[in-house]
Amino acid sequence: MFLIDDLTFLVFCQYEFNMTQQEAGLLFCISALCLFIYGLTISGYIIDKMGVKFSLTLGFIMMTITKFMLTFIESYNHLLIIMCTISPFGISIIFPSLVLGIKKLSHAGPMRSLAFNLFYASMVLGALMGGPLVDFIRRDIGKTTFEYLHTNVETGQIEKRFMEVSAWRLIMFFGFIICSVMLALLCTYKKSNEQIFAEPRGISQEDNENLSCGAIINEILKDYKFWRFMLFSFVIVGSKMVFSLLFFMVPKMITQDDGENAPFGIYVSIAPLLIILFLFFLAPIQANYESYDLILVGTAIATLGPLPMFFGMNLVNFMLFVIIISFAEALYSPMINVFTFNFTKEGREGTFLTLTAAPTYFTMALTGILGGYLLENYYPSKDDTVHIRQP
Repeated sequence: MFLIDDLTFLVFCQYEFNMTQQEAGLLFCISALCLFIYGLTISGYIIDKMGVKFSLTLGFIMMTITKFMLTFIESYNHLLIIMCTISPFGISIIFPSLVLGIKKLSHAGPMRSLAFNLFYASMVLGALMGGPLVDFIRRDIGKTTFEYLHTNVETGQIEKRFMEVSAWRLIMFFGFIICSVMLALLCTYKKSNEQIFAEPRGISQEDNENLSCGAIINEILKDYKFWRFMLFSFVIVGSKMVFSLLFFMVPKMITQDDGENAPFGIYVSIAPLLIILFLFFLAPIQANYESYDLILVGTAIATLGPLPMFFGMNLVNFMLFVIIISFAEALYSPMINVFTFNFTKEGREGTFLTLTAAPTYFTMALTGILGGYLLENYYPSKDDTVHIRQP
């Protein structure tokens, strides 16, 4: 679902709200900054105090409302409000809660590494399915008509009315359906299962419940381990951005060259497919080597990804680029979650995860600004005296 958002955000803003690429990128950046603010202030506290199930339910309710509203709104101001409030608030809760849920339902050691590996593989599988699904909705379904009942104010009679929505809005409605399904699945989550994998607590349940949001954040900020991890996290921003820009920019570039109905989803799904294949071969390595070492090696490999593109924009160089960054992602991304819990305290994981997600949100913000700027100035839809498409 979230990859579909990355794939379609620029083109959704362009075709539905007549925004330029730079304006859409700036909005994406603002939304990422709001993500950081919610994570810094309230999201982590909610996760620590209310638990995984409640937090996930709240997050998916926010995203369900977001997707439903994005299907029908037509005002730019409404879009701005949604992208700065309920959408980033929901995302800021969902991702840390999912990661914490994996931790609470697995034992420390190789089992947890395997659990995070499978968790990452399932996310990548969603990305693999997302690309062709977007193509199917855009090309095979297209515009869709919704029928609804309306009471005529003048006559008092109930009339049938019709609303036509574009393929881009239909993709948003599909996101609404997915979020609704996730809410239904959360009803099967049993909190009692967490006790099977519970680890010794460094703080009593009563003391944890009495702590305020400010007290928890203050305690974490005074922990030197937190700052060590934050510094480490910012080191991997560059390699993460390489992968993010692939999904953010390629759909817009393809639709500009080949038209609105171009099958960009097929091209983008090459990377998730490769990641899934690499995960199978790398699983034994990830179970037997330290997560820190694998992260260092993976990020080093990721920095080499753009090198083939310096030798020209052609299919061979593009495939080499995708293969390199896909291998790097498969090697180090699952290990980041494993490495994170080496620094957390029991009962503080939610706040720690939201605070240490700052580099991720920073990457999203840079992706929005940089991606929009590069497309607007070096790959514009039309050349003019200021913006000239580069080879």
